[in-house]
Amino acid sequence: MGSIYQRTAGGTWYYQYYKEGELHKKSLKTKNRTEAKRLKVRLDAQVESMKTGLAPKRVIIVEAFKKFYRSKEPLLKAGTLLRYREQIILMKNFFDKQGVKLVNKLTSENLTDYLTMRQGEGRSNKTIQEEINLLKAVLKMLLDEGSISEMPIKRWPRLKTLTKRPERLGAYSSSDIQSLMNYFTDKEFGDLFTFFLFTGCRSREAASLEVMDVRGSMIRVRNHKTEKSPDNQFRHIEMHEKLKPILLKRARGKDPEELVFPEMQKHSKNWCREQLRIACKNLGLPYRRLHGLRHTFVSGLLAAGVPVRSVMDMVGHEDFETTLRYAHVSQENLKGKIDRLNFDVDEKIDDA
Repeated sequence: MGSIYQRTAGGTWYYQYYKEGELHKKSLKTKNRTEAKRLKVRLDAQVESMKTGLAPKRVIIVEAFKKFYRSKEPLLKAGTLLRYREQIILMKNFFDKQGVKLVNKLTSENLTDYLTMRQGEGRSNKTIQEEINLLKAVLKMLLDEGSISEMPIKRWPRLKTLTKRPERLGAYSSSDIQSLMNYFTDKEFGDLFTFFLFTGCRSREAASLEVMDVRGSMIRVRNHKTEKSPDNQFRHIEMHEKLKPILLKRARGKDPEELVFPEMQKHSKNWCREQLRIACKNLGLPYRRLHGLRHTFVSGLLAAGVPVRSVMDMVGHEDFETTLRYAHVSQENLKGKIDRLNFDVDEKIDDA
């Protein structure tokens, strides 16, 4: 058996034990005494297993489920207990069919097969996740009380989330942009919408924009995804004519360290996204996420003939492939382009 202690008052708890006369110590990475005592029980079981060289304790799955149910029976409502009971019976029957009787014999493959079975029955991801969470709670109970020394399932399979109405990705069309600009006129999100549209900035980059970053006809943007070297921490974007009066007005009379868009601090982090989503819904437009404005910015520049290298610098991309994935070519952009081809066909015919 081991013991727990703190090196300093209010500090991190440590677990220590002796093995073959040698003292071993391990940080529990918590300052909470109750949590440390819970972890001690688990580690004691592991140490005992190492000392004796015995195989993991044989815990029958059915008995583990029953024990968990009894522990929750005085605490939960009848409806919740009924759901637990149904879930326990369902999983117990499944594991029986697979020939798995003991907790320590459970594997990630067993869980994957269970998810496949339940999805094949048409069960929702929410229902299946509740069942998996129940099994996790049972195993955690066994760990905490020392009935098992380690978690038998090393990798928990993840459920793929399939939305009923998946978002359409890509760039907004010219008509969509015009409708959105009209919609946001005189609204709180209006200035930010224009900023995202004509800079291709990410939400965090807009939130951190300071007055000192608005310099004449240029905007200095802090790269939040490129911090490998000091030279890449900032990028510069030329200020569009439609954006210039907005930024200059917001910067006028403010200290250099003040934020250009302080409204982003008083709202939730999803506020910008929600404003755009609501607008698209009200206008009957396909919602292509806030990130769709970044796609629109890149696509517009490339369609206007701006070199890819320049576009990469403006949006903070580090490779060509990323930038080209943002290039959405519409049928509208293709019109009138075919006549730009010139193979000197007429000259060759005359020479003949």
